[in-house]
Amino acid sequence: MGKKFGTIAIWLAAAAAQAAPLPGFVLAAQTPHFSFYSRGGKVDAQKVEQRVVALERLFGARVAKHAEYYRYGTAQEVAAGTGYYGVGVTFPAAAEVHSTEPCHDHELVHLVAGQLGDPGAFFQEGLAVAVGNRGRWHGRSVDGLAKGAAVAVPALVAGFDGVDPNVGYAVAGSFVGYLVRVHGMGQVTAFFRACPQGTDVAAAFAQTFGESLDTAGAQWRKSL
Repeated sequence: MGKKFGTIAIWLAAAAAQAAPLPGFVLAAQTPHFSFYSRGGKVDAQKVEQRVVALERLFGARVAKHAEYYRYGTAQEVAAGTGYYGVGVTFPAAAEVHSTEPCHDHELVHLVAGQLGDPGAFFQEGLAVAVGNRGRWHGRSVDGLAKGAAVAVPALVAGFDGVDPNVGYAVAGSFVGYLVRVHGMGQVTAFFRACPQGTDVAAAFAQTFGESLDTAGAQWRKSL
């Protein structure tokens, strides 16, 4: 993708994802939701399982099939295994998580939220940062980071991949966190469900939240 993102959700058809198990990986553990594969790195199978159960309840969605969690040592290894550089990469349609962490909350959000719909990278990453990273990016509050970001929400929604990830992820996480606080998680997940692939996201946003992206972005900015 040309950029080194901290985490990535790849919204592709299942056929585009890797087949399991990948070369060099061995089965390390199994839970009701997951088979865990590792090259020796620790996996926290029970924590991952518990987190996904909690996320399914939070989002009102279920992972459609038994998932696979690959534990890597470095982002370079993730890139070699998936073709995408990052500490975590998720293929929601194929129910695959590839991560350098024993339990990667950000990627688990992608896995579960990916069952809802596809409103685009800005909202996908925003939800993962707001929930999975608990509103923090590189240890700092995304609301604080977003205050200094001179970028409009509609522009980021349209061109998220072209923005510095440290700006994009912080603004997305702050904005989606704002939506959750103001409208509730049920409304946010309803918006995701209103966005099957190819949807006019701006129109779906306005219909779901009763205001345009411009208006919501301005109100969010005032709240910081």
